[in-house]
Amino acid sequence: MLVMAVDDCVTGRQERHAGAPLPGCTRTADVLSARREFLSRSVEEIRADLDSRHRLHEDTFSSIEADLRRLRLDRGYLDNWAAGYEPSVESRKSALDKGIADLREALVGEDLAFWRDSIGLHRELREAIGAGHLAEAAGGLAPAGLSLPPLEHGRAASPLRPACKEAPGHG
Repeated sequence: MLVMAVDDCVTGRQERHAGAPLPGCTRTADVLSARREFLSRSVEEIRADLDSRHRLHEDTFSSIEADLRRLRLDRGYLDNWAAGYEPSVESRKSALDKGIADLREALVGEDLAFWRDSIGLHRELREAIGAGHLAEAAGGLAPAGLSLPPLEHGRAASPLRPACKEAPGHG
């Protein structure tokens, strides 16, 4: 009985017993290669999803903040009116106060939704990267350098992952 090792397929040691190729060797290597390619594409897609969600968060947050500034400006203008001078001013102030409170709540809601979505996408990314490392190890290959992106897109790296620093005198 011949026993085939994945390592034998990947490293090219496909011949045993009078030069006969191991049965299923090419198929196993092809499956592992396809799996690595699929996981690599998955990682790229998840990273793109993270970037898209980050851009959506920034756009949404900016829009809500602009509306909030406008309502606060309107509310400040109405503060110049004396109390009781015009009855409709008091109801307008009340409506603006409610609008400001609603927008502040929307800001908090967007932050929470962004956090929740980011956590889920980072979890998927870690799983895909881990599966990619397992597929590469099963194929006898060194990991291809798949790594998690920084948590803050376009900003400083996370303090949990300090940036590499060059040694003094190497510039």
